[in-house]
Amino acid sequence: MIVPAFLAPLAFSVAMLADGSSTAPAPPAPLKEIGRVHSVTPFCSKIVEHADSAITTALENDARIAFTIANLKTIDLDSSAVHKSNGSLALLKQYTAMHEAAVTAQGQVKLLRADAATATDPDQKARLKEFADALGGAIERQRKMADQLGRYIAYVDSHASFDDTAKAQYLFDVQWAQTAYHNPFHGDPQDYVPPSLSDAAKSAASELTTEQPAIANDEATAATRAEPAFKGCL
Repeated sequence: MIVPAFLAPLAFSVAMLADGSSTAPAPPAPLKEIGRVHSVTPFCSKIVEHADSAITTALENDARIAFTIANLKTIDLDSSAVHKSNGSLALLKQYTAMHEAAVTAQGQVKLLRADAATATDPDQKARLKEFADALGGAIERQRKMADQLGRYIAYVDSHASFDDTAKAQYLFDVQWAQTAYHNPFHGDPQDYVPPSLSDAAKSAASELTTEQPAIANDEATAATRAEPAFKGCL
């Protein structure tokens, strides 16, 4: 199957999934200019332009999400108030960019669906809708991931830092309380020590990571539906 240049990153995701070498989305690559458009009719120009814009935005957001996950795994939000403030601001910038990109891409997919409705070939109309639905599914998942990040940022902003010294003191207090006659703590005292903000960041990274394969699957589905969707144009 000939894959148009602007869909090459999605096709790579399909190959990765097919051979079982990875269940995570392939690192997004910069999109090349569309070089295989054989028909420059107004209809072809519109669907290629809107598809290209949506895919570019979605793949850029894939990269943004991967960067955010890596940042969450290593971010320091507990060693000082400055670290917490700077870390929270950095995460907020990532959230804003992720969310805005997802909303923009959803608008581009909406335009593509409108283009599909004008197709004169009923089969192409159906295939374009399937392509748009798959790509739109990936983008909606990206938007939801941005919302997850936003909720974690709200958690950071509403909780105090909790460094190793504070953890040790909290553990000591629990252990001391367990010696009292009316012990309110039962079992392993470590179970009562709350996570630090940085520990919670690692948990947030894990939650976001679990969403990546579903995005890869949606993008892979879009790639497999590309050729019939753009028939006559490429």
